[in-house]
Amino acid sequence: DLAGSAVPQMSDVHMISHRYALGPGKRESAEDRLTYHSFLLLEWDHSRHTTVLELALLNGVGGYKGKVNWCEDRDAPLPSLYKAMPSELVQPWVLDCCEIRVTDSPCKSVEEFLTWMQSHEGMDKRFIDIRKTHSGP
Repeated sequence: DLAGSAVPQMSDVHMISHRYALGPGKRESAEDRLTYHSFLLLEWDHSRHTTVLELALLNGVGGYKGKVNWCEDRDAPLPSLYKAMPSELVQPWVLDCCEIRVTDSPCKSVEEFLTWMQSHEGMDKRFIDIRKTHSGP
């Protein structure tokens, strides 16, 4: 709760890239090994959380039933994000259109966020080859 506080200011921004895990027993193609998803991680002066900014498929969150990689309960039958979404946001994703997504993470720093990502790294998990490629104030 930030009520009565000064407007939060971004303190640092980081570009993080990764490949998507394909699932147990699946082999990456040459294209898979060259395809990375990159996003921005914002750190705030209040140090209460970080924020992920990413470009992704239009309506992807509703179309995939709230299964967002940045949410711990992504693999739950009914993720908390999906439960919180108004029905108007639940639509099929659109493959040739994108949206900018903004997702807060409970991780308080880039180091904590990268540690969280590494706990989900592996071909049978969410991420492969996590890289922090750029940082700046």
